Amino acid sequence: MPTFNDPEALARAQLARARALRSKVKTEHAAMCNELYEEAHKNLSGKVPEKALEKMGHPLGRGTTKSGEPGRQRKVKGLRVRLPALPINVQTGKLRDALKLYRRGVGDTQTYVLQVSKNLAPYAKYVLALGGTKRMVTRPFWANLQKSWRRKNFDLLVKMREEQRKP
Repeated sequence: MPTFNDPEALARAQLARARALRSKVKTEHAAMCNELYEEAHKNLSGKVPEKALEKMGHPLGRGTTKSGEPGRQRKVKGLRVRLPALPINVQTGKLRDALKLYRRGVGDTQTYVLQVSKNLAPYAKYVLALGGTKRMVTRPFWANLQKSWRRKNFDLLVKMREEQRKP
């Protein structure tokens, strides 16, 4: 660890460390946001074709259970079919293509915004609705991304704190 006899030299060294850390935080933050974008893209890339969904009786629609309550199970020719809510299946690909990651920044501040373009996929508000719709079950797309973001953001903070404490 260097020793400083001059306060100005100490201040310059601390300022250089702060600038280097700020640059590293920006780089790591951008990488984290790109990882989240890739995860969102995977959640919109299901492989079950539309014809198979029709044969299953649209298992993601709100059917009725034995008790008469809305549920995710529908009876199809004597079989109960369940499908996971994620990933969301690709039919035309417009919903997946409408997913965009924007970087917005003013000065040293940078903000990343992940959104779905309503112009490219106007039905996105129904498919990705937080509580589902009257006819479609809840798809936890945004909830999963938020959970993943919290975990990754915490890991990034821990990593940057360790970086800051290095001599």
